[in-house]
Amino acid sequence: MRVAMLLLHDMLTPSPDIRVRKEAETLSRAGHSVTVFCWDREGGHRTEESSRGFRVVRTGPHVGAAPLALAKKVSVFREVSKNLMESAASLVPEVVHAHDFETLPAGAKLKSRLRVPLVYDSHEDWPALEAMHSKVLSKATQLAERRLLKKVDLVITIGERLGEKFRRAGHAPTILLNAPRAAEFPLPRRDPLLRLKLGFREEDFVIVISGSVFKDRGDDVLFRAMRELGTMGARLLVVGGRESDVGALRKAADTAGVASWCVFTGHVPAGDVPGLLSVSDAGVLPFKRTPLMEIALGNKAFEFLAAGLPVVASDLGEMRATLGPSGAVVFAAPGDPATLGAALRGLMMDPSRRRRLGADGRRAFEEKFAWEHQETKLVKLYEEISASRQGGGGR
Repeated sequence: MRVAMLLLHDMLTPSPDIRVRKEAETLSRAGHSVTVFCWDREGGHRTEESSRGFRVVRTGPHVGAAPLALAKKVSVFREVSKNLMESAASLVPEVVHAHDFETLPAGAKLKSRLRVPLVYDSHEDWPALEAMHSKVLSKATQLAERRLLKKVDLVITIGERLGEKFRRAGHAPTILLNAPRAAEFPLPRRDPLLRLKLGFREEDFVIVISGSVFKDRGDDVLFRAMRELGTMGARLLVVGGRESDVGALRKAADTAGVASWCVFTGHVPAGDVPGLLSVSDAGVLPFKRTPLMEIALGNKAFEFLAAGLPVVASDLGEMRATLGPSGAVVFAAPGDPATLGAALRGLMMDPSRRRRLGADGRRAFEEKFAWEHQETKLVKLYEEISASRQGGGGR
């Protein structure tokens, strides 16, 4: 089938959207013709290119990276949606696959215009996301999503907590965990030279936090926990982050009095991440408790498990429900440096427990979480769509 995926940011730059890429690649491997239509906000990129068996088509307008005033933002959004819809319509797709609420209005119009099935792939709880900025905007988003869901044929989402919202709306969502492929993430071998190059001694207990920096990630809580842990031989490896984010984290670590125990890598290529995890002794996900974080699942947790690391994570709804059964995760009270520190200290003092939890985590990753297990659900979903089209089904 010809599949038109809609995305309101660039698919490949400045870094690939890993979840969308995996889905597009999986469907391409399954024999579907996949094109991702995305917004090239800043311009300067090729209008069309191929990647891993699928096409990427970019549309304007090009407005630069600077924040937009509300009126301008609304105007630009309407133009982007129109451009995405017109570009996708030229493909004459047999399925429209809208990634996140931002593209759902365009997806619904395409469905009505072309009379094809519409898949809603919800990576976030958008009303909860908007509530961080405006209660009015959050309510408007909630009402719009509820209305547009009536036009949706199938829903994909990130976890059971968010899935429950769609069940209440009458859908049976497919849950796809954003985990790496096991084939692309073999258990990394520890590199003593890299550990030394980073400034860690063999006897240090290295804690790693990895990925994009965001408001409720809990770095400040972790820095406060490091005040005691650092005196006991713990060191913190902070992997990833934009230059501005890393600068802010360095300043926060310095304010907390723990900067001398921290190493900041800044942005690193995805291929370098397994090696950096291999020099670490435990991964940490110190998320704070917010409505968004209750339904969030730290995707970096899957990389920690794949690397054979024990994980200390905040005891939040989706994290507990999904990662708890793996047996590789120690949970700590969200926002509490004392319990976070105690959990990490317990691992630091018990190497045999660390090895056991790490082995359990790798096993859970291989047997349950890895993308190889997720993609079978995606392929099955599209088989159902194909069968429904042949039978004249759809909403």
